Amino acid sequence: MITKAPSYFLNQIVMNFRKGTRSHQKVPGQLYLWMAVLIFGASSAVTRKLTEIGAIILLGLFFSQIGIRQI
Repeated sequence: MITKAPSYFLNQIVMNFRKGTRSHQKVPGQLYLWMAVLIFGASSAVTRKLTEIGAIILLGLFFSQIGIRQI
């Protein structure tokens, strides 16, 4: 027969979970750092590609306005 209230067991589970996560405080900082590196690296590559696409479109419009066909 259970003599303690169910909330006691829930509190124990929560406290054990919190104790386990507090022992690894450096991992989230490193994780955020690597996520930032990946995001900035990807955004740089995406920006470069969009710039190339924009340049191609701009040159295509320019050449079509002056009557020169692209090869």
